[in-house]
Amino acid sequence: MRSRMDRRLAEVSLTTQQAAVLTTVETADQPPSVADVSRFLGTTHQNTRQIVDALERKGLMVIEPDDNDRRRRLLYLSPAVAERFRDREAGDRQAVAEWTAALDDQQVRTAVRLLDQLAHPTKDVDSEDDSRAL
Repeated sequence: MRSRMDRRLAEVSLTTQQAAVLTTVETADQPPSVADVSRFLGTTHQNTRQIVDALERKGLMVIEPDDNDRRRRLLYLSPAVAERFRDREAGDRQAVAEWTAALDDQQVRTAVRLLDQLAHPTKDVDSEDDSRAL
């Protein structure tokens, strides 16, 4: 699936990893740091920093110092993200639906829950609402 998504994202000059960082920053309750994103995605700080730097060079990420801790850098999406993805979400959702067409809705929810548990082993995913899978 990753290679399929990479091909779709190539149309907007992004990789799956870059899209994952953008999604993580977009869905965070508050602006995350590189360390926060690394922990959430289960990647090294160095790898996340390289992805963030690439996104900043592409004009998609803004990095600013934390007002409470000047050593900490917070990540924000630039307005260019909305522009780049404006017309993509429906098509991307349709593509994922096609890739998982052999599974019924319950199997998709189970797959998402299990993948989430693998990515975040300390999180209690059994207690969460699985409706986000669809």
